[in-house]
Amino acid sequence: MIAKYVDQLLRTGAKAISSKSAISDAKTADAVNEEEDADEDARDEDAQLNDEMDQVLDLFRFLSGKAVFEAFYKKDLARRLLMGRSASADAERSMLTRLKSECGAGFTQNLEQMFKDIELAREEMSAYKTRMQHANQQASIDLSVNILSAAAWPTYPDVPVAIPPDIQKVINDFEKHYQSAHSGRKLHWKHALAHCQMRANFPRGNKEVVVSSFQAIVLLLFNRVKIDEHLTYQHIKAETGLCK
Repeated sequence: MIAKYVDQLLRTGAKAISSKSAISDAKTADAVNEEEDADEDARDEDAQLNDEMDQVLDLFRFLSGKAVFEAFYKKDLARRLLMGRSASADAERSMLTRLKSECGAGFTQNLEQMFKDIELAREEMSAYKTRMQHANQQASIDLSVNILSAAAWPTYPDVPVAIPPDIQKVINDFEKHYQSAHSGRKLHWKHALAHCQMRANFPRGNKEVVVSSFQAIVLLLFNRVKIDEHLTYQHIKAETGLCK
């Protein structure tokens, strides 16, 4: 329960704090005063967040099953990092520092590695996109990849799935780039963790939807289907390789 509360706190920031902690919302016509009020509100939110984390640590000290807390905390942290759901990177680091001070470096070693992996992944993607630009290659899909250290992150299952050819081509291009830069390393793709943003054209207008990779693979099948046609469950199962 403590781990889940910390997850809520780090995902929503001060919004997760009880309304008893009042924040001034007074508005003034003076732009300078508005900026000062905004700065003061931000400081108040940071102070409230720090108070909440200190109270969490007070409870945490009484836990006998700290390994159980770590397992839930790591799983929630992984979701926040991979999905970009953290309200504040500073708050994440602050909580990690508190746990390290309380339990030692061994307790937070894997958690710290998770942050390093995300930072290295950004650098890797920047190098990949720069290389593509220099080669005058414009990918049809805006790919973003996180390279994770298997030992530091939670264990995720391998789910077999048939990747559409246009997506597989982009994946293969990234693999070639990565292997040329890191000889001897091999990537194991965890498609169950992936998500994407798609543009969907409907008769009543266009929409942008955020879906999981499996949902996206199913939706792409409908690009070859006319409005008055439909896809059977068996066809979707056979084309995607899912639901075996």
